[in-house]
Amino acid sequence: MSGRNGPEEKVEIVHAIVVDDLNATVLIDPSQEKPVIAVFCGDDPISEALVAGAVVTAGMDPRKPDVAKVIAGRSPELMDEHEATLHSVFVFSCGKGREIPVALHVDRVDELSQRPPAGPMKRSEAMRGVAEAFGLDRLLVASLLVATPEEEEMFAGGREGPGIPCILLMRGGNTVAAIGGVEGITFDGVMEWLASHDCIPVATVTDADAVKMLVEPAHAGGRVVAVFCDGTALSETVLEAVAGRAAKRPGTSVARVLLGQSPKLTKERGVEGAPAVFVYEGDAVTQLPVVVDCHAEHRCPPCRALRPAIDELAVELADKAVIVCMNADENHEWAVALGIRSVPTLVFYIGGRAWIDLPAEFSVDCVREMILDGISKGRPE
Repeated sequence: MSGRNGPEEKVEIVHAIVVDDLNATVLIDPSQEKPVIAVFCGDDPISEALVAGAVVTAGMDPRKPDVAKVIAGRSPELMDEHEATLHSVFVFSCGKGREIPVALHVDRVDELSQRPPAGPMKRSEAMRGVAEAFGLDRLLVASLLVATPEEEEMFAGGREGPGIPCILLMRGGNTVAAIGGVEGITFDGVMEWLASHDCIPVATVTDADAVKMLVEPAHAGGRVVAVFCDGTALSETVLEAVAGRAAKRPGTSVARVLLGQSPKLTKERGVEGAPAVFVYEGDAVTQLPVVVDCHAEHRCPPCRALRPAIDELAVELADKAVIVCMNADENHEWAVALGIRSVPTLVFYIGGRAWIDLPAEFSVDCVREMILDGISKGRPE
């Protein structure tokens, strides 16, 4: 089989080959703060393309993450633990992994010269722009070039598929959406298509570019939601929730503000820790409190009873707060640090300051009143 990677996406360095009993600490070591892009691979062209895309993405990221090939056939424990499949892509940091979707660009290559003609080269440049816009934490962009009708049939689904050229959106190793045709594969066209499938980029902001990334877009009629992050699982969960909502609200963009690299912005907004969420719109800057449902659903019936109310209120109160869920067992150190002794517990964050409260009942009305009351307090008593 002769599937190929894009012309500028040749694999140069893979920092680790991982199986269950070899190099797994690269992924699961809690002290490993440097991100690792882990591609769950087989011996096939799509795996090769995903690894190549990971290497290119790593080269774009200022944190210079490592790239790991996890050999799927020899890593059943890792795959079971993270619910990964062949062609899954994860970003690991501090021992925790988070799956990211893949945009796989499939295009033609000349069978004799083994080089792509001008059209695929132009589309490849557009996809590189998409990769730069999304960065490491939101989407992996990869390219696969095919030369024969048999390969087109395999990778683009023949008459029933999107055809060549196409972009395949993959989650959990499976194709969940596709867009085909020359006209659709432009930078703007792909970005719009990805947004329709809840994929939007998240810009990383520091003091140096805060005006350009936050203030200027807001003054130009946009809406920017800035999430102050410290690299913890909670910060990333809040960021993910904010990005998911932004994808459903045209004109909204999302920015990650790095606490350690943004002292001026942190002081200006009165932020004492993470997470903290601010909305920039016009001349106004409004803070959105963060409410965390700390649960342990697998062993806690009241947690399961509360979850439907939390899910409903996360949508209903989206303009007033960011409401997310965190598993206390999977985030034990966080729960202990806050003094959480029972679940379910609601944790409120405003400006990075936290306090906790226990729900008396699990109805939507009771929890709504409790959340609104907690928001109105503004800080721990």
